[in-house]
Amino acid sequence: MKQRPFLSFASPALAITGKPAHIDLVISYEQEHYRILGPNPAGGWQTGTIARQTGTLRQGIQNDFDEQRQSINFLIGKSQLSSFTPQSDYERVETRYKVKSLSLTFSVDVWQRGAYKYEIQEVTHTMEDLDVEWQR
Repeated sequence: MKQRPFLSFASPALAITGKPAHIDLVISYEQEHYRILGPNPAGGWQTGTIARQTGTLRQGIQNDFDEQRQSINFLIGKSQLSSFTPQSDYERVETRYKVKSLSLTFSVDVWQRGAYKYEIQEVTHTMEDLDVEWQR
């Protein structure tokens, strides 16, 4: 079974630089297991929290560079998160993510005028507390 990415990062810069040599992603998450209690008179549903867990993920996040879309897809295995499991049709588990930091390191060829040759140098770009638009 192929995992669906939980986050895709796209940038026109990836069309120029290509696949990063190193990628480091740190995310925080909040996972809530809740029960739907019934309709809310103000609209939507009334819910009651059964359990809640928060944490930070630094390791075990897979990434896949998509050259056609010039994007990086990030994937998390279910084993990385808690094992909250709905026990009935009226229970749900929701996970919300926040990107704390994303560092992309690229290897670029830089012309050295004095030596008349290209030299490979690494350039790192770090972005913190990214605003993320989540889509379902």
